[in-house]
Amino acid sequence: MRKLEVTLLLAILSSVFVAVCGFVSKSYDLETTIMVNDLIRRDKEAAYKIRAKLTIEPVWQGSGDEHLIQFKLESPQLLSRGKQVNADFLPHASIWDSNPVSIFYAHWKEGLISQCYLDLNELPDVVNYKRSIISLFQLQMMDGESVETDVSGTCNVTYETLSENILRKIKSNCDGEWGETRRVTRYEFETTNGPKYLARVFSEEVHEASLAGKSGLKARAWLRLEHVTTKVAKEHAIPHHKVLEEALSELTGHLEAAPLYAPVTETYWSTSQVKGENVDLEALMKDGEAVWGSGDVGAGGQVGEARAALNILDKLCVASPSRLGKLLRKLDSERLSPLVAALALCAAPRPHSAVTDLLLLHSEPPHASHPLHNLALDYLAALALAQQPHESVVEDVLKLATWPTQQTEDENSALVESALACVAACARRLRENGQDLVFINLQLKLEKALPQCKTERCRVAHLRALANLVAPTTITTLLSWAERGSSTEALTALDALESMPGSALLHPSLLNRLECIVASGRPLPVRAASLDLLLRRTADAPFGLLRLLHTLLDQGDPELLRVVWQRMESLQNHESVRTLIATLPPTLRMRALFSPGTSNVLTRKLGGLPNAPASAHIDSVQVAQGGALRRGLVRLYTQVADDIDDTLTVEVTASGLASLAGGNTEEGEEEEVGASLALSVASVRLPPVHLFRGQTELLARVWAGTASEPTRVVRALRPLPAVIRTLRLLDGSALYARNAALLSIALDAHAQVSLWSRSARAGLEARCGLAARGEMVISSAWGSLSGSADLSLEPRLRIAADLDFYNGVSLCVRVRMPEHEHAQQVALNTSLGSPPILCVADEKQHGARPPTRSRLAHRTIWRVVLSLRRKTESRSIQRHQSPTTK
Repeated sequence: MRKLEVTLLLAILSSVFVAVCGFVSKSYDLETTIMVNDLIRRDKEAAYKIRAKLTIEPVWQGSGDEHLIQFKLESPQLLSRGKQVNADFLPHASIWDSNPVSIFYAHWKEGLISQCYLDLNELPDVVNYKRSIISLFQLQMMDGESVETDVSGTCNVTYETLSENILRKIKSNCDGEWGETRRVTRYEFETTNGPKYLARVFSEEVHEASLAGKSGLKARAWLRLEHVTTKVAKEHAIPHHKVLEEALSELTGHLEAAPLYAPVTETYWSTSQVKGENVDLEALMKDGEAVWGSGDVGAGGQVGEARAALNILDKLCVASPSRLGKLLRKLDSERLSPLVAALALCAAPRPHSAVTDLLLLHSEPPHASHPLHNLALDYLAALALAQQPHESVVEDVLKLATWPTQQTEDENSALVESALACVAACARRLRENGQDLVFINLQLKLEKALPQCKTERCRVAHLRALANLVAPTTITTLLSWAERGSSTEALTALDALESMPGSALLHPSLLNRLECIVASGRPLPVRAASLDLLLRRTADAPFGLLRLLHTLLDQGDPELLRVVWQRMESLQNHESVRTLIATLPPTLRMRALFSPGTSNVLTRKLGGLPNAPASAHIDSVQVAQGGALRRGLVRLYTQVADDIDDTLTVEVTASGLASLAGGNTEEGEEEEVGASLALSVASVRLPPVHLFRGQTELLARVWAGTASEPTRVVRALRPLPAVIRTLRLLDGSALYARNAALLSIALDAHAQVSLWSRSARAGLEARCGLAARGEMVISSAWGSLSGSADLSLEPRLRIAADLDFYNGVSLCVRVRMPEHEHAQQVALNTSLGSPPILCVADEKQHGARPPTRSRLAHRTIWRVVLSLRRKTESRSIQRHQSPTTK
């Protein structure tokens, strides 16, 4: 800022001293407006106003810029508005009617409020409203940025000089902020037959809570302070006191020293005070009917299921273990499994105790032939998806994660596999929440147990647990297993490397080891997985791979050439990759396009919500050899800016099928015929399911027509991370906001093989139902404003693959996203004239709000349902909107 502008700024700030602490008292009209809006519609809102008269007057002056200022608040009045768009704000009975005049003070020193003097026997919201008035007069004589504490909390503050008489103050990064937030205050000064004085103050505050795109709510607040000329303005001398204590001793009323900021210590949404004995389990079972019937083929992945789970989970998690145990024992098997999975999402001691007692996990865990074995596996798989697992629950599951002896491995290994995958995922979440002890202990246990494993199944289970744990310090260990382990062990280790943060693998020594795996004689799926990982992780700086690419061109493996070329084409959104492609010899592209291989890489954007930053993508890598599939990986993920969420990953690995398809295997390779299916939900790797082992079992399934009808593959409820925030608005009232969402995922698949016509067909349908809810409540002693926004989304994804190996080998894969709908519903409510019921965290400090005799006005302002249809067919996306109002 130039020297002249700095001088003007200091002159303006000095005039505040004259306006606030001069010899003439100043009177102002004060008006505060608070409202809750829908993000996409501004013509409807829930709102109220407070109007009052404010007089400021100095009562003590110290040396320099130090003063004690008296604030006199007169005739405060609450105003509410009717349902009509153009309705005026009219007076409304409230607690303000019983408090027509109040006086309070502030110690002002060098532009900052060092102390407030308030009547703390008044209602906390009234005290905070007075804090907000005092905060307006906090202005430092400085230029640029600073850190201040006022009614909003501790904020970064920037002062800007717009003109000789206009100053702007911008606050950012205040306590409790989230989402899009704006806080701006404008000060205007005037000169009328005397020194410059503060004429007007305009302050605005906006807080947005977005669900997706423009869906969601926002809280808005305005404050207007305007000088009014009184009939008589007598000048008087400020009373002379030697010290501040003398002036404070003469203050009247029950005033006490208090800070300018009082954090929000109350909670609006709380289940901790709900007693488990008071939870009506029968009513919850009825409300969750959509969840309990989601296990059938073709069911699941519905919005109704996600919405029901979102509504009942909070209460279900606090029910008493004894009552939950009685309920679990009397349910049939069709309802028992979904209920156990829902209780697993709580990851809390109460429901965990009820389920473990049912499944006998504490005494004698169910073995493979036990009737409760599959139910225990479902519980551990669902527990791995819990967002906030309790530490005691994770430590309890950790007791199950010890690999059995060779004599009992066949009976107990499936349960231990699930326990290892579950406890690793939960330990990672605990670390994200600031609890490191279980994470550290589990990492040490896994690294110690891995070399002691006697079987491949044991080693793969521990490597998968390291993938769920996501510990960058284990990268060297994982690379060692990728280099020397069996094909299955190497693929699992590479999958664990896939889960590491983006920069963790960019060290030259690590990249060199991955290059050596690609150029080595390891099995084709291992080399292809290493190559794909290298290309994606080095997309921003891929020129170090030139030597490897020329090596692959010299080796001439058609499958790897197809993988490398198609992957680079999918990464052409990176400028460095485009530059690299231009430097490569043309023969690479020609050999990749016309080679006899059948491997392919496919990346497609499936679309997203209109005006939403999030989008859905599918990434498919199919590695084939000799006309038969070796490894197929289909990954469905969503992306918001640079953040990627792995929603669902399906991996199929097969071996020994080339001879059945009439192709050639790798030279000297003799593999057992087999195939397995592995799933990953929300980056949580689940234990694989073996489809068949040996040619005899495969042919038996082919002749029996197994899986020719749709078969249930996965059912999962995935709660997304909830966000709960509280903050103070510029009028001192508390703003409570909460965003919660839950995703219901269902996956069905079918397959047909005809040896007579030498063809095969496979199909997969993924269904997702997303239910998201955003809520805002502005709470005060004179009433409350509230809003809720519900978002529903039901996308569907269908993948069909046809393989013909009658004369040569040809593969056709079709990806389609059928028509689906999403809807948004917003409801705004106002309740004025009566205090809301809150859960008071510190009752001694704040006290319970007394009831008032004011009438209660409660009305639903508006409700709108917006239905949007999206149609997506293959590569073309057509959009149209059809809003309806209910």
